[in-house]
Amino acid sequence: MKELGHTCIDHGCGGQARVDYPEFAAAVGHATVASEPDSLGILVCGSGVGIAIPANKVPGVRCVVAWCEHVAEYGRRHNHANVLAFGADLQTFTTVKRCLDAYLAAEPEGGRHAERVRMIGGLDRSVAF
Repeated sequence: MKELGHTCIDHGCGGQARVDYPEFAAAVGHATVASEPDSLGILVCGSGVGIAIPANKVPGVRCVVAWCEHVAEYGRRHNHANVLAFGADLQTFTTVKRCLDAYLAAEPEGGRHAERVRMIGGLDRSVAF
């Protein structure tokens, strides 16, 4: 990300010791939402799924587990994803780079997609559609 000109803040564990990933998902989620709309969070765990679940509990986070370019792109275009999760045990660096490139090249779409994102935001506030 730095090579692409992005500023990066590392909320990671900083070592090899066992950690409780929900704490890191929350830290990244809160930091991303606090600096929206220009912020993107990236999370990594073994599968990507475990860390995405607590990230999506942070109001305003729309985290997508990106395992291919198509999912990363559509996550941004259709779901206005602001956090991407990757599976370190399941993906190569090349795949992650391709996903990031696809995500960064995509623009959030309006219309029905914006309306659905608004509905998702209502769930953050426990508001019925």
